[in-house]
Amino acid sequence: MKNLKRITGILLAVVMILSLCACSQVPKTATAQWSYKNDAREYAMGIYVYSLMTAYNQAYTILSEEQGEDFDKEASILSQESSFDEAGKSYVCRDWVLKEADYITRNLMAIDNMVEEFQVEIDPATEAAAYDQARKDWDLGPYYEEYRSYGYSAAPYKDLLEPMGISYESFYDATYLASVKQTAVFNRFYHKGGLKAVSEKEISEYFEENYSSYSYFTVNLYESTTDSTTNQTVNTPLPEAKIKEIKENLSLYSTMMRAGNATFEEVIGMYAAYAGLDYDPSASYVEDLDNSSLPKEVAEVVDTLKDEETKIVYLGSGDTTVAYYLYKKPVAKETKSYIANESNYDSLLQDMKNDEFNETLREYTDKVECEVNTQEVNKFTPELIESLI
Repeated sequence: MKNLKRITGILLAVVMILSLCACSQVPKTATAQWSYKNDAREYAMGIYVYSLMTAYNQAYTILSEEQGEDFDKEASILSQESSFDEAGKSYVCRDWVLKEADYITRNLMAIDNMVEEFQVEIDPATEAAAYDQARKDWDLGPYYEEYRSYGYSAAPYKDLLEPMGISYESFYDATYLASVKQTAVFNRFYHKGGLKAVSEKEISEYFEENYSSYSYFTVNLYESTTDSTTNQTVNTPLPEAKIKEIKENLSLYSTMMRAGNATFEEVIGMYAAYAGLDYDPSASYVEDLDNSSLPKEVAEVVDTLKDEETKIVYLGSGDTTVAYYLYKKPVAKETKSYIANESNYDSLLQDMKNDEFNETLREYTDKVECEVNTQEVNKFTPELIESLI
């Protein structure tokens, strides 16, 4: 699921490493008091603390990216100033962190309000899966299996968050469950049968205007060997005569395709036979080229190609030169099968309506009516968060 911005930011915040020896600094009311409440429910203090951590982490990231090599990792960021990506106004970091923490907490309340107002049904299976994943990450750490397979250990979220007074329930409410709810509200608006449902015609047109279908294969104009002493890979350019031969062959394939004397599949067969390959070296994709894994220069060329057009692009030089043999396919032929896939359909909806939905969510967040437990909330300061990182 793409770019549900506020919740994504919350999920990313948990990667911060906290100093466990500093846990005695945390006010004892962290899990015993509510932070925000309305007529429907109270929100635990741990939820607000999590929001504060998230806001601090966002500020730290923004400042470090803005300042680059000049960023001082050891210095406090709280007195520094930035727009924090909010055009037209500059904030002292401490003030922005408090403002953003308040916004994030109200954002969670807004999601709950929208679930109630629009009678959004939360799929029990989806919620159960989210709970299980959250529990696993809480107890074992994110990507536990992947880390273990490489001989590394993951940091359990509970070791990072419990010293801050953040319970599992607060962690789950503010992250995994909030994400499930937000997705459900989005689908209530835009999915099939939704309040603002996107028609099949609209989604098909969007797909054909913004996505491309293409195939390609690559040819290295160098050979790689492994140094027996250092065990490092060493690249050596192919002889000039060999490079000339490869380029002539690729050019011939392209000429044959333009003349209608060969299909891309037949070109693959010819190249495989020439190169002595016993497998298909090509790859095919249907995607938004703005988010392609292709090198930017190659993706830009694919974008300019007409349907059924082919082109050869050379990247690099000397011992890094790679030839890309590209073939653009009519994307309209992929529409029906592509949008029939549920995951693809959901992704397209996100592409189309995410900005609109985020604006709606912002409007609901801005009009949240609630009571803030100011006396207890104020015990958790940006300075406290910074001291524990």
